[in-house]
Parts: sequence; structure tokens; C-alpha cells
Amino acid sequence: MDKVFWENKNILITGHSGFKGCWLALMLNEYGAKVFGVSNNSNSSKLYDLHSKNYLEKEYTLDISEKSTEFENLFIENNFDVIFHLAAQSIVSEAKNNPSLTLKTNILGTFNILEMVDKYASDAALIISTTDKVYRDSEIENTEDDVLGGKEFYSMSKVAAENVIDTYLNSINNNLKVTVIRSGNVLGPGDNAKDRLIPDLVESLNSKNNIILRNPNSIRPWQYVLDSLFGYILAAEKSIKSSVHGKFNLNSDKNSHFKVIDIAKKMNKIWGAEVEIKIEKNNDIEDVAILKLDSSKAKNILGWHSDTSMDEILFTIYKWENSLNQIELNSKKLIQDFFK
Repeated sequence: MDKVFWENKNILITGHSGFKGCWLALMLNEYGAKVFGVSNNSNSSKLYDLHSKNYLEKEYTLDISEKSTEFENLFIENNFDVIFHLAAQSIVSEAKNNPSLTLKTNILGTFNILEMVDKYASDAALIISTTDKVYRDSEIENTEDDVLGGKEFYSMSKVAAENVIDTYLNSINNNLKVTVIRSGNVLGPGDNAKDRLIPDLVESLNSKNNIILRNPNSIRPWQYVLDSLFGYILAAEKSIKSSVHGKFNLNSDKNSHFKVIDIAKKMNKIWGAEVEIKIEKNNDIEDVAILKLDSSKAKNILGWHSDTSMDEILFTIYKWENSLNQIELNSKKLIQDFFK
């Protein structure tokens, strides 16, 4: 990370109140960036109240899947250098229950951001987060050129969003500085989203209730939240300084073989809770068993790497979640230690 590069840069994060958005805001603020956030008044991170009060230049409450004067003014009034588009409906179970909202948020939201950047911030770097679930054949080690396809509404909405991006660049403006990040499943402290593994485990372990797993043998490209966001940051730097854009997978090789039940057992041991692990298969939610990514391109072009082991990730979560009275101190220290 080029720390001097980020000083006094105007940064917009859509979905800044989410898990990754909160951590990204803190990381960039730590190195002198002026961070603006926009979200639809929902949050999925225990960090949200902390950073919204102390680390944002300004916060906007907008639904970016709807066009509005307020949305346009956000871009007219601020000269953004980098836009990180993280806002999404990213929960598979919610997509099953409310597909129309998922499609609207993930597809129209992406189109509207492209249009606003095109009209008002065409020199800015636009970093768009999609997902590791965009690949048709999820069990092979997919490269960025492999065939896309979605088997349920969440993944399909992200495939459609990527098609919107490609079509916009091909038919409207191919000079925009757009980079797409397909990141693996991100783990770290502060996640508070419904129906995600770590929040569910933390709640069970703290309350000493049974751990309920729906898909115990699922394998994902697990990675530490700061490792993942490091890739987003490098992509933005490369876009502005070297005019390098495109699509990048982010996968942690050392963590990509773990099953869900492996993580549950490790956390149970770290917490010392000895909570019983129960399996309750949910056949109503169609989800792939194995996801794999090849992130050679990100390593070779961006200089990205993901070094944090699963044990380190889970122990970091344990320490952070069990000292919530020191969130600010602990979170800033994690960022400072990471960049050392």
C-alpha cells in the first residue's frame, strides 16, 4: 500500500455501513484519506457506529438502486478520486426470500453507479465488488476468464451485474476506469450480518447455545477481511497510477481447503465453550458445495498476497469480540499491525 497516495484523496464507499465497508473506511482513514459513505440506512457491522461518528467526512442515506436528485448531488458536490462500490444484498437466504429486492439492489444499483461515475467522475477509479459465486462451474479453480453462471438468485444477480458492467463499457463508455473484484468469503471481527457463518458462531459460543450448521462440508475461498480489502486498495492504486483495470479473483491459498465444520470446531476450541455442534440441513436454500478461485492474476499484476492463516483469523475474532469495550483501540491496532 502506497500510504502517501491516499493522503487527502476523496473516497466514496457505497455500502459503507456493511462489514467490509466499515473496515475499508477505517483503513483508508488511518492513512489520511477523506472518506464519504452512502448506504440505505442498514448496517451489518459492529463497527458502524464507531466509524460513522469519527471517521467519515460525510454520510449519506440513499437507496442507490433508485435515481434521485440527492444521489446526483452526492457526485456533483464531491470530486471523488476513488469509488468503492460495495453496496449489495449479499445474503443467499435473503435472496431466496426476496429475489426482487436482490435483483434491484445488485443490478440497478450497479448500473446507477456506473452512470453517475460516467457523468460526474469519469477520471475516478471505480472498484466494484461482485463475488466468488459468479462462476458456472464452481468446483474447478476458476480464473477470471472462466464461464459465469448463477444457480440461485444471489449469484445470478451478481452475474447479471457483471454483464451490465461489460455492456456499459462496451456500448456507452469504454474509457471508464472500472475494476471488478471477485473476492472469496471474508472472515474477521465485527461482522454482524444475518445468516453468515462467523456472526452465527459468535452468537452461539457467547450464549453457549448449540451451533447449528446447514452445510457443514461446504468449502469456500476463506480469507481475512484486511487481506481481502488490501486487494481492493491495490486495485485502486494500480488503476489510477498505471491505468490497469479489469477483473481480479482474491483467494487465500492457505485457507481455501477448510470446511464449514472445521471452522466451527476451531472456534469452539478457541472460545473454550465446548458447545455441541448440530447439523440441520436446509433444503430450501440451493447453494454450491465447493467454491474455488485462482488468484494468480491479482498476485502477478497487483502484487497482492493473503498471508493470514485460519487460526490467526479466528483468534483475532475471539480477542476482538471479547473486548468490545475497546473496539476503537483494537480495530486501529489491527490495521496498524497489518500494514507493518
